Amino acid sequence: MIDPQNPEASFLYEKVSKKKPSCGDQMPNVGSKLLLSEIDCVHNWILQKAYGARDGGVGGSAGSGGTLGSGGTAGSAGQSSGGGAAGAGGVQDAGAE
Repeated sequence: MIDPQNPEASFLYEKVSKKKPSCGDQMPNVGSKLLLSEIDCVHNWILQKAYGARDGGVGGSAGSGGTLGSGGTAGSAGQSSGGGAAGAGGVQDAGAE
């Protein structure tokens, strides 16, 4: 469902970012669609899974300091997390996939 090495190819990312995904309808299919900042948050969460797997982590934050929604970086890899697009009330990673 996700491809941390290529977040744009992830089924989850496609479902939230494309008006006409390859399968079914855009998510969420009730209420309003996600804001661009929320879609960026999903993208960054998928990307962080690549760093978590490489660093031996299981689902946590990416490296040594990056978290979603805090404006931090993607940890020791030094990549930007998009400025913390999730913000208060955004997507949180509880370590489960």
